[in-house]
Amino acid sequence: MMFREIISIKNPEIAVRFFTIGIYPGKFVKILRKAPFGGAYYIQVDQSYFVLRKSEWEALETKIVVF
Repeated sequence: MMFREIISIKNPEIAVRFFTIGIYPGKFVKILRKAPFGGAYYIQVDQSYFVLRKSEWEALETKIVVF
C-alpha cells in the first residue's frame, strides 16, 4: 500500500483547521479518490475520511511512503 506522510502544512490558516480534525505533520494519508478536472481529494487519515479541496490538498507538504 502506498501512503503519504505529512511533512508540513504550508498555509497557517488551513493548518489550524487541520490540527482540530487530526491532520498534522507525522500523520499518514492515503488518497482514496481524486475528482476529475482538478476537483476534490477523498482521503483517509487513521480511521477517518475527509474530502479536501484542491487548494487544501496543495497546502500539505507530503512525501511518499511505501509499506
